[in-house]
Amino acid sequence: MNLDIGKKKSVERIGPHNYEVLCLIYGSLLGDSFAEYRGKGVRICFQQESSNVEYLMWFHKFLSDRGYCSPIRPKLF
Repeated sequence: MNLDIGKKKSVERIGPHNYEVLCLIYGSLLGDSFAEYRGKGVRICFQQESSNVEYLMWFHKFLSDRGYCSPIRPKLF
């Protein structure tokens, strides 16, 4: 199921949000992720060990396909 909403500013993505997106975000926040307030919104940072790079890239594609983040591949440290 492709729910591509394209690139939108954060103030245009107030909701309602897709149930799958909410589940992934909530689950991640219970794990290794954290959220921080940034002006008019919140940024969620996802952290994983190097052994989980494939999962992290899938997660990024899932969110970027739905307009929640940039399609540019994240930096790996």
